[in-house]
Amino acid sequence: MRSSRRDLFFATCIALFSCSVLLSFVGASTTTNAAAADSEHVVTADPRIEKLAQWIRDSNITLNGIDLIRTETELSKKIYYNGVHGMVATRNLDRGEIVLRVPQHLVLTTDAAFADPDLGPILQNYTLRVNGLGTDTRAPLAIFLLWIKNNPDSAAGRRWGPYVESLPKSSEMHSPLFWTRQERTELQGTFVLDRTLADLEGITSEYISIFTNTLFKDHPAIFNVEKYPLADYVWAWVTQWSRAVDYEEEELIPVEPTPEDDDDDEDDDDDEDDQEYLLNRVWKRYLIPIVDQFNHPLVDQALALKGQSAVDVIRLPYSALIKKIDNDFVLLINNSYSQGDEVFRPYVPKSEVVPNIDLLRKFGFIDPSNSVQVTVMKLGLDKGDQDYMIKETWANAFDVPLLPYPYCNYYVGTRGVPQTVASLLRIVNYAEMTDDHRNNPGSLPDPHNLITQKNEQAMWDNLKLAIDLRLRKFKHTEQDDLALLDDANLPIRKQLAVEMRSEERTALNNAQTQLQIKKVKIGATVDGEGSGTTKFSNPPLSPSVRSINRGRDTAVAISGEKQ
Repeated sequence: MRSSRRDLFFATCIALFSCSVLLSFVGASTTTNAAAADSEHVVTADPRIEKLAQWIRDSNITLNGIDLIRTETELSKKIYYNGVHGMVATRNLDRGEIVLRVPQHLVLTTDAAFADPDLGPILQNYTLRVNGLGTDTRAPLAIFLLWIKNNPDSAAGRRWGPYVESLPKSSEMHSPLFWTRQERTELQGTFVLDRTLADLEGITSEYISIFTNTLFKDHPAIFNVEKYPLADYVWAWVTQWSRAVDYEEEELIPVEPTPEDDDDDEDDDDDEDDQEYLLNRVWKRYLIPIVDQFNHPLVDQALALKGQSAVDVIRLPYSALIKKIDNDFVLLINNSYSQGDEVFRPYVPKSEVVPNIDLLRKFGFIDPSNSVQVTVMKLGLDKGDQDYMIKETWANAFDVPLLPYPYCNYYVGTRGVPQTVASLLRIVNYAEMTDDHRNNPGSLPDPHNLITQKNEQAMWDNLKLAIDLRLRKFKHTEQDDLALLDDANLPIRKQLAVEMRSEERTALNNAQTQLQIKKVKIGATVDGEGSGTTKFSNPPLSPSVRSINRGRDTAVAISGEKQ
């Protein structure tokens, strides 16, 4: 079923491209209604993309051997969620080719927001006084998006208006940050729900600080709640969060001369420029038009490009790379593509497989071929523990993270319990603290290794209890979810919620299975147990439930968030 769907998709693309004249270096062609080879699959026009295509041509953005399309049929609505935009090869492409070139002046950045002739002076006035308005935060870029959207006749509106207008609306995006309260109740028991509510609280607090308490009061003629409601700020914040890329830049910072340097300069009049600089590397956030129109490769797709199969994979072959060349941002492909193939770009700057809990929160889709199925546990030091401060020092000394839930990464799942969680729980459950330890925390043992048999038993008992309590928060059973996902007409967001809670519940149950094996293997003595690294055998694990729209246990081609 998976291959037939892909063949259908690619056949459509080829039929579309055969109807138009395509060159190697062109702007995006305007997509029009056209019958594909298969009468059930039709490529339809999208007015926003029509405008975007014209803007691409007018802006000297170069598309080399690729084109932007949108498919929208009953099949694609089920799988791709309301149709999907994507980049497809218009000819055979070789690995290492530059397929996209975007001039730097068309890239939306925090620097561009502060330099804008209309918005910049307002932002600069609050940089040091309003929470969230620092030059290193996401807020200015989100505000800039709203400014462009609300002021089409401004300098920024004239430059970026068609691009911002092409971005998906809140109703077209499926991150739980956009769901209604009723829709989010379907996520009860999940980490995704807890983190979503925490993120919404943070975004709301930021909005109140920047807009309600500052801009609305100081600039009522420009900023008001009718033009800049909270819902729009959530849209702008999530848009830049999910679509922008972080890129490391090099900056030259002038070094202030010392008095001795000044004296030396008086004796060396021949040097025209004695200014010294330090090379500084900084990460900056860029929203690069058109780069965000590529779709993220699902696990099976990324491996298929390399002729591999998706079997328990934790790392992926990298499919594309963004670089800065001659003041342009370019996209290089790391795979070969045939004409009609979809060209992918990973949404994260690492080759690790991203868990579905993060894909859903940030991008609004789930990868059914993803074998990294995990959830995050609420674990940490007890501030009521008399040795809390000592244990905190101990954890810091061995680089054991102590971030609060739900911002931590204490994962458990189909692979059991990672080293980070085991190390933390050895510290949490350590009951052999002595006065020597309290006076000299450096004498405490390495928590990355097994400490004592008693501590190890307490650690696993503690985690088992935490998992049991978490499982009780789910109000639906696996059978309930399977019955729901047999409905091909299940609303998109409910389908995502049911699949996500099934996956997190499965991750917890599988972690429990692995825990039982670990406890049996602990043994009676510590002698000879040089390492406390968690290693498990591989018992049969329960699969996550998938919608009938996905072919139940088969992967699908395209993610649903990038519209």
